Amino acid sequence: MDIEKLRTLAEELKIKGFKKMEKDDLIYAILDEEARKTCIENFEAIKSLAELMAQEELEDFINADY
Repeated sequence: MDIEKLRTLAEELKIKGFKKMEKDDLIYAILDEEARKTCIENFEAIKSLAELMAQEELEDFINADY
């Protein structure tokens, strides 16, 4: 992917300082932001499921050996 496409993606992701970044740093910033957003989405999904569970089910889920 060329640097202009990366900058466009970085702008969409609202990455601060993306205009001054070199290509490699830009790639890592994009990956970091995408990972951060995925974690937040996963947390929200788990939180929603936890609200539907009974207390015992929730404790089993939290203490499961994954």
